[in-house]
Amino acid sequence: MTINDGGGAVTVRALVEGTATAANLFSTSAAIPQNHLVVLEDPEHNFLAGNIVPLVNSRKKSDHLKDVLDAVSAKLTTAGLAELNAAVSGNSGVDPDQAARKWVRDNGFDHPVRQ
Repeated sequence: MTINDGGGAVTVRALVEGTATAANLFSTSAAIPQNHLVVLEDPEHNFLAGNIVPLVNSRKKSDHLKDVLDAVSAKLTTAGLAELNAAVSGNSGVDPDQAARKWVRDNGFDHPVRQ
C-alpha cells in the first residue's frame, strides 16, 4: 500500500485501523501518543533524522544570538517538541502562541540571556 500524505492523517488512520502495520511519521507527531503508536528503533539508520536548523539573516547574526540559539537548541528536545505538538493539536488544542510562551517561560528564556 502506498500512502502519499507525508505521515499525515491518512497514514495515521491506516495504522490505527490496521490497514498498515508500519509507517514513517515525524518523531514529534502528536499522533504517536494520541493513538498509542509504538516508535520502532532504527539500528541500521535507514531513516535520516530531521533536525531543526535556525536560519538567521546574515545582517542580524552575532555571537550573542548564536549563544542564545545554542541555549534554546540544548533545551528543545524531540520529546519536548512532541509535547508541544500534542498540546496544540486537535480541537481542544492550546493556542500555539500560548504553548510557545509557556515553553519559553518553563525553560528560563523569559528573561534576557546574559552575554
